Amino acid sequence: MEKYIIIRAGVNGGKTTTCALLFEELKKRADFAKLYTYRFKELKSLPINNEGDHGDFIAIIIIKGIVIVIISQGDVAIDLKNILESFEDKSLINQLTNGLADSITYIVCCARSMYKKNSTIDMLYNKVHEDLRKEFWTVKSENKNDRYKVKHPIVRHIIEHILK
Repeated sequence: MEKYIIIRAGVNGGKTTTCALLFEELKKRADFAKLYTYRFKELKSLPINNEGDHGDFIAIIIIKGIVIVIISQGDVAIDLKNILESFEDKSLINQLTNGLADSITYIVCCARSMYKKNSTIDMLYNKVHEDLRKEFWTVKSENKNDRYKVKHPIVRHIIEHILK
C-alpha cells in the first residue's frame, strides 16, 4: 500500500509551488519523470499561470524503483479524491509510466491547513491511516523572489523521507 506525504498550508500558502520545486529536485535524480494535467494529458513542462505562479499538475517520478506521484491540487476535496481513485487502476499507472510500474510507493498531495468537515484534509484523514501518512507544512514568502528559497528546507525533508 502506498504511503502519503501531505503538504499543508493555508489558501495560497505555497503548496503548489512546493510541489513544483519538489518535482524539479526529484527529476534531477529520476530514472523516469513525466508531467500531466489532472485529466492525465501529458505536459511538456510545469504549468505557469498569467501571474507567473505554478498551476496544478500531476507528476510521476521513478527513482531506483521508488514510484512517486505528486498531485499539486489540494484545495477541492472531491477533485483530489477523484484523482486518487483513478490511481487505484493499475493499468493507468502502467500506461502513465510507459510500462515501468503498476503500483505507487509514495503519493505526495496537498491539503489546506484548516480542518473542517468535507475539507481535503478531512477526506485524507478518513482515507489514509495515520501510519501511512506524514505531513509537512510549507510556508509562503511575501517576496516572490524568495518563494523557492523558503521552501527548500521542506523539500529537502520530503526528499530525505522518500529516499531514506
